[in-house]
Amino acid sequence: MGKPIQGAGRVAVLARLPKIVELIAAGWSVSAVYQKLGSELGISEVQFRRYIARYIVVEEPTPIVVKVGNPLPAPDAPSVNSGQGSARPAPPPKPAPVPVKRIVRIVDPNLEDFK
Repeated sequence: MGKPIQGAGRVAVLARLPKIVELIAAGWSVSAVYQKLGSELGISEVQFRRYIARYIVVEEPTPIVVKVGNPLPAPDAPSVNSGQGSARPAPPPKPAPVPVKRIVRIVDPNLEDFK
């Protein structure tokens, strides 16, 4: 068996780029994607991460925080615990987090047909 062909691992990653993008967008970590596809690629996880950093941008969306109601009493309203020490009223319940999807896009403009 001869020497491996230089660049064969990169070609293998680029050939599977749509599947890799799909998995990362679905929330898979880069390590999990490598564990799933690594045996087909013939490269180390470190090299796989280099290719991911070069060819894919993963943007975690910024969560939007919406405040509901006014947690502080109006200035002229009497305090709930007036005369009973320094006890504070219970804070309002936090809204449930809204799940957000990762935004994943391919960086290299020569690979537009992979999108």
